[in-house]
Amino acid sequence: MIFLVILGAGASLTLTGCASEEEVEVPENAVILEGEFTFKGSPKAFIDIPAIHYKFAERERKELELDDEDRFRVELEPDFSMVAWIEYDDRSYPVYLKKGERISLSMDGADFPKNITQDGGDEEANRRYQAYLEELAEIEYQIDAEADHFSEDPDSEMLEYYRNRIALAEEKLEGTPLEIIVYRTRGEYIVKALEQVRHLRDHPEFNAEERRSEILEEAKQMGVFSETSLKAQRAGIRDIAHTYAMSYGVSERL
Repeated sequence: MIFLVILGAGASLTLTGCASEEEVEVPENAVILEGEFTFKGSPKAFIDIPAIHYKFAERERKELELDDEDRFRVELEPDFSMVAWIEYDDRSYPVYLKKGERISLSMDGADFPKNITQDGGDEEANRRYQAYLEELAEIEYQIDAEADHFSEDPDSEMLEYYRNRIALAEEKLEGTPLEIIVYRTRGEYIVKALEQVRHLRDHPEFNAEERRSEILEEAKQMGVFSETSLKAQRAGIRDIAHTYAMSYGVSERL
């Protein structure tokens, strides 16, 4: 699953030790993230707050150190309310951090990132994201199955599957703090559409120039070039501009 990140100011991460039954008062300008991580194998788990630039700025990242009962507690001091990511075994899970809140998560390493329960914080966003993951699985399967046909078949259904991803994200996540995933899926669709132009630009039944214009107009209508949308995407305009240039046959080395 590609990582969706939010761009913005960083946050200060402070480990306060593993979780216990003792209640700890939440400082006004902090968030306490705690919980349990059962059936965790050898890979480490981290809490990751993305940096202002996905590549050239350092991100805040700390390991979730577990006690003997597989419990953890981390105190975070974000500059503002934001989405952070729990990273485990090349998979990720978003959690919305709001100052002054205590968030408790129950996670199973064998099933991560599915079936995560949350107490405190935006519990509704968590429930809706879990529903999103359940329905997303079938779409991702369709995308994987279509991969071999996409680069050579003008009638490939790949882009339709990507549109279905957008519709699902809108249905489940619009109006929640995890709405950034909606913007991400729209940006990924535009990149994938430009990739199709790259692959098929010399196909006798494919009008590359006309298709490029259609894609850019579609991106405008989706708001893909808005500041909010570009911040929600991992590399924003860089990925779109790069793939657009590649659709003309520009060497990747350039």
